[in-house]
Amino acid sequence: MKILTPTLVVTLTILMIGPSFARDHMPSSEKIDCAGMDSNVQSIERAPNCQRAFGIMIQCSNAGGGDVGPGDAVREKCEAVFLPKLNAAGRKAYQRELKRCVDKYANMQGSLYQSRTAFCQTDLAVRRAARYEKQR
Repeated sequence: MKILTPTLVVTLTILMIGPSFARDHMPSSEKIDCAGMDSNVQSIERAPNCQRAFGIMIQCSNAGGGDVGPGDAVREKCEAVFLPKLNAAGRKAYQRELKRCVDKYANMQGSLYQSRTAFCQTDLAVRRAARYEKQR
């Protein structure tokens, strides 16, 4: 029996944990339309906050290149919370962290790695936004 590669383990973990994480961040009465990337992005844009937007992204993820657009929409929503509060050094540090996500999967082929890059960058923005929301 082959040993599972770290890539497969991470992918399976996201696919198993993702739906429960999304349910925790979404009211049960809220209907999410995951019919396609455009509807996913629209649902994310209508989300009341960064955490809910991320929950929609997770719930509607297809673990492929289709996660890039929704990831950008979530990042934009989350960045609105903290980017205006960062000084020049803070913005540079944030850009370096985003670049690390790109570099991490730069030599990998396939749309799965586009999804991973999108999730890495989005998770970074969600965590930063949460930190700044707590400081309010």
